[in-house]
Amino acid sequence: MKVKKLIAILIMIISIIGVLSFSVYAENTTDNTTNNTTEDTTGKSEEINWTDASKATLETKMNGFRKAEVQINNMEKHTGSIYKYIITSKNEKPTVDENNFSEFESLDYDPEKKMMYLDCSEYMELNQDMYLWICEKIYENDKNQIKFILEGKKIERVEYPKGIEVFSDTTHFTSNHTQIFFNVPWGYSTFRKINLKIGKISDLTLLNEIQNGTSDFTDKLLQYAKNSNAIFTKTLASGAISKDHASNGYEGDGLDIASLEDQQYYFLYAELDDENGKYYPVEGVTLALANVYDNSMGHSWFLFFYGKDDFKWITHTPTSGGESIDPTVAPISRLPNTGIGIALIGVLVVFTGVAVIFKFKYKKYSDIK
Repeated sequence: MKVKKLIAILIMIISIIGVLSFSVYAENTTDNTTNNTTEDTTGKSEEINWTDASKATLETKMNGFRKAEVQINNMEKHTGSIYKYIITSKNEKPTVDENNFSEFESLDYDPEKKMMYLDCSEYMELNQDMYLWICEKIYENDKNQIKFILEGKKIERVEYPKGIEVFSDTTHFTSNHTQIFFNVPWGYSTFRKINLKIGKISDLTLLNEIQNGTSDFTDKLLQYAKNSNAIFTKTLASGAISKDHASNGYEGDGLDIASLEDQQYYFLYAELDDENGKYYPVEGVTLALANVYDNSMGHSWFLFFYGKDDFKWITHTPTSGGESIDPTVAPISRLPNTGIGIALIGVLVVFTGVAVIFKFKYKKYSDIK
């Protein structure tokens, strides 16, 4: 009887231990499951529907005369998500969390095109590589979850204009007002130095090639401007739109270019100072016709730039003397004098002979009645 009681007590103890062990196991299992779903800032949870950026493509283009834009295609925006970006010069992953997320820049979104885009002008003007990082912020599991969805995607540089195309069509020079702007990426808060060089174009062959639209005339004009003497040089500082924002060029009073000659062609060469390689190099060249006159108000002049309505081609006399040459008319070659002279002499001899014979015959037969 005592043995049976002992066995019953042992069974009860074992049962109690089993129940307690199962409760501890169940509690541990529940805790582990909760930890896996909240470990979301690293993006490991399968329950969070992050934006798929695996097929995203980037396209860079100019939007306006100073704004460079990156368009992000094939990446659809999720409702409720907040997207931010950062551009780095090296492909090294930055840190993002709740503390610095607000310091990142916001993306714009076009709902019709289902496309995100951003202004990268201030990065594009720098002489460096550009890598795009986009992070997404989602409120999930009673807390904010943050993750990079696009990592280190390289931004290709836009194709910079060359030669005449560097200058905005708002550029003009007069004795009273100067305005020069550039069709290149330019940050809103950037101030640049502009090195100007103006000189006379005395090469009539070059003028003919420009007027006729020879394919490489821009390159030739650029080399001519770099190697020719200047009548005017000056370094200008880009002006300000407001206290905090710079313009992409210069605007101010007229420059003192006293040696301009009326109805002569001049080149304008401009180079943006790269500040020892900090900025991407930019240079441009164009030409203009000078209009100079004196009146009661004093000495006045205009530079009419190539491509504008007030620019025209005129008959031009070279400074070295000789015949006037019109750049709008292709040169006419003279035929060799020798061949023409022989032909004329032969014709005159024939006509003279015919005349003599006719006169003799007429006199002979006129006496016959």
